[in-house]
Amino acid sequence: MLAVALLVISGVLLALSASPASAARSIAQSPGFYCENALVKISPPRVWADGAQPEQVLWRIGIQRWDAGQQRWYAYTTTDRWSTFNYYGQSLTSWSGGQFVNSRLNLAVYHQGFYRVASTVSAPGRWSAELVGGGQYCQVR
Repeated sequence: MLAVALLVISGVLLALSASPASAARSIAQSPGFYCENALVKISPPRVWADGAQPEQVLWRIGIQRWDAGQQRWYAYTTTDRWSTFNYYGQSLTSWSGGQFVNSRLNLAVYHQGFYRVASTVSAPGRWSAELVGGGQYCQVR
């Protein structure tokens, strides 16, 4: 929960520091993720700009790993990606970084275990933070 709270706070700070020219109309968080081999594969979120000008968007992905000994989730890694969206929710620049395959962000994990994903999406005037899939998790063997 602490990791989610930190992601929420960082999303608020990013939203407050963003350009005040306009605001995003809507944000649809990532619809889901799954584990395959040593990768967590995450579908990206979608954002709709409020006006004719595209909106620059930050997507912060926090991968959490289950610690069976401590019986808690801990922050495993955090990754930032940027994109620009238009009024129709189309990504004009794609997401930054070269880890996308078949419209999914592929993030490597280096340990066996259970993983879940926290996602914060920040656009001018709007932000969203949640555990993807309501806190579902997947296993890397």
